[in-house]
Amino acid sequence: MTGQPLQQLLPHILLLMTDQFRYDVVSSNITPNLYHQLQECNGTTTFHRAYTSTPICTPARAALLTGKSPWSHGMLAYGTYTDCSKYPTTLPKILQELQPVGYRTVAIGKNHFGPIKHIQGYQNETLYEGLNTDSDDDYNQWFKEEFPNIDPMATCQLGWNDWAACPYYFDEYMHPTTWTTRAALQTLEEYFPSNKRENDEDDNNINPLFLKVSYHRPHSPYDPPRRIFDQYLEGGLKADVPQLDRFVNDSSWDEIYRSTMNMTDTSNHAAWAGDPGESTARHSRAGYLASVEFVDENIGQIFNSLHEKGLWDDFMIVWVTDH
Repeated sequence: MTGQPLQQLLPHILLLMTDQFRYDVVSSNITPNLYHQLQECNGTTTFHRAYTSTPICTPARAALLTGKSPWSHGMLAYGTYTDCSKYPTTLPKILQELQPVGYRTVAIGKNHFGPIKHIQGYQNETLYEGLNTDSDDDYNQWFKEEFPNIDPMATCQLGWNDWAACPYYFDEYMHPTTWTTRAALQTLEEYFPSNKRENDEDDNNINPLFLKVSYHRPHSPYDPPRRIFDQYLEGGLKADVPQLDRFVNDSSWDEIYRSTMNMTDTSNHAAWAGDPGESTARHSRAGYLASVEFVDENIGQIFNSLHEKGLWDDFMIVWVTDH
């Protein structure tokens, strides 16, 4: 390796993040791309005893960003009392400032530290935060420009923490999951052009790429395409997957919360408490599992792009979920 540019010795890094991803849904039936393609990588390591630092999105992501526990990074829940721009050390900052050759750091999809860009060390960001705001949210801006006078959340009027589920109301092209994938594929094409000549001298000068692709789904709203959703409903091809079964422990600690939600109020789908009943719970699980499969399908497109560009072995691929 003597004489080789350092850029050629450092791997490109693809950090895949999914949101609220259950450990038991990774299977050949539901997530074939994550299950098969990652298992086939040379030197694959699977952490069977890895645990999230907290079951709340933003503080869990702050822990992954800083390498610190919530008690150390200061974000114990949602709120504006912690300024993420003041974190002195983050993963993208370390990679960007690596000497003598730093990484090109790019974030696509969900950061979830508020609709504020360029505060964690990413040089380029194309964001979908899922916060119902146009400020610094590239997906919302794109949707507003491409489809004016249409509410992107019009899918059955679902909210961010609903137990309800229904098929996506619009064409799949408009879904934030496919939008995130297109942004990732565009970044790969810009950084590794398909029409670039082999052995191009400029290849020796390219900085290694750190690309974070973070999907908002399968976090609610559970709004997968109908073609996938229908497979998990009664009579569908995947109606018998074990994850659709519901187990209720009558002696569990949360028993006192089961009647907290007013289940007769159809305008309130908040998922923090209450028992929606067997039928509704199963329908909700079907929407969740279909959302999981849809995300995996999109991740497969990124994997295929790496294969087609001959980059599969040049990337270190890390997949993690916030909780």
